[in-house]
Amino acid sequence: STVDPIALLTDYDSTWADQFKSVRLADAPTLQITGEMPLGDFANANIKIRYEHRQGFTYVDGARELPISDIRGLFAYDRGALETNDAAGNLFGGQLYLNGATNLIREKRPFNGLIEITGMDLKKASGWFGDGGTGLEGRLNLTFRGTGNSEIASINGGGNLRIEEASLPGFPAIGPAQELIGKVVPAFAFKGRGTVTGAYILESGVLVTSDLTVRNSGARLVTNGNVNLASKATTFVTTADLEPALAAATGLKDKSIQIEGSGPLDHPELKIRQFPVEFAASGLGEVLGTSPESLGGLKELIGSGNAAEVISGKIEEATGLQLDPAVT
Repeated sequence: STVDPIALLTDYDSTWADQFKSVRLADAPTLQITGEMPLGDFANANIKIRYEHRQGFTYVDGARELPISDIRGLFAYDRGALETNDAAGNLFGGQLYLNGATNLIREKRPFNGLIEITGMDLKKASGWFGDGGTGLEGRLNLTFRGTGNSEIASINGGGNLRIEEASLPGFPAIGPAQELIGKVVPAFAFKGRGTVTGAYILESGVLVTSDLTVRNSGARLVTNGNVNLASKATTFVTTADLEPALAAATGLKDKSIQIEGSGPLDHPELKIRQFPVEFAASGLGEVLGTSPESLGGLKELIGSGNAAEVISGKIEEATGLQLDPAVT
């Protein structure tokens, strides 16, 4: 347990140094190895490794660092193929579980398996996501099962995610869309922390979701869209409505506001796609937080587009709606 295995291997064969240049050990791991290892050709070994590493290691990618500690698991290595059924570790304050296989000597290192993350602190992890991660807060629970290799465009699979105690304004795409809707209808301007849930699939490196849902108080936002993980480009539609009980009480059942977004994930271009006029009823101002000032913002958000294509619903006297002059 006092041996640095990376230093040992690179001293044995200096050509391996390039493979380990991105890994920095915090302390020495404890290894128990059984099997056969040809000393002249380690790649053709057939061994089982019990690995325990309390302080773990840091994977370095340029200025980004990914620290993994309290690592433990049983690994089987057979002539380039590495497999585990019970690997685990600590990642940004949460638990990481890994069950899968990869090939270390094949080109691009293909992999398949299951990854589970529970309770990861997004604030601690924000540095790994770069500038786009600034402001992220919450505890992430995520599952992913899939296949791929070292190229992002090769990854296929899917899973579920749940973010608890999420600070919503800092989330890419979700935060800007919620802010835009909240300027017009303050009931959707979530304050404090909320919950984000949803399922997703990955197809050739493109993440697709149809039910990424944000809940807070009596409102919810559901996002349907995709993100190219390589280019960080996105297209999406966010639908905002009230929770069923509140929607029924206010007469807004089956009514929703829609925002359309496209462009860079960090700063997408947003525009209102649908705004039911019922949300502008003066009698609902107390519940929705609307006012002449907030509703007057519709003119700016619609811009020079055709308001009739965005604002839906009836404004005749028969509806009983009293609208702000700016909306009329």
